[in-house]
Amino acid sequence: MSDGRWKLIAHREASAYRRFELFDLRADPGERHDVHRWNPEPARRLTEYR
Repeated sequence: MSDGRWKLIAHREASAYRRFELFDLRADPGERHDVHRWNPEPARRLTEYR
């Protein structure tokens, strides 16, 4: 899931999402630094887009 700036990757276990990775594509276009722990709000918004 992406909104152009933020990219969220949701990892499933069984039928539920268990782990998320969030990348700030402006600051980290190579998606090397997971910032989910420090930026929960963009991750929440992206999950609502589904």
